Amino acid sequence: MHDWVLVDIVFKWEGGGSCSFILRDRDSNSKYIEARKVSELIIPRNEEWGPSSSINKLRGPDQDLKGRKLEIEMQSGDVIVVK
Repeated sequence: MHDWVLVDIVFKWEGGGSCSFILRDRDSNSKYIEARKVSELIIPRNEEWGPSSSINKLRGPDQDLKGRKLEIEMQSGDVIVVK
């Protein structure tokens, strides 16, 4: 997913909390990641490495004691976390 573009994040509170990540791959095709039963969503936008809408790397989903965790590291240096 390196260099894919994060286009949008949609969080639906009702119905148990779901989160959709709308992405564009290197060929500009739309791709989606869907997370259900979301208990925590962290979306920093500090841009420590400079502005960017591109993904650097994806980590997870990892099992932890409270469920699953997915991290999306942006090329801006921000890390989006969904549990």
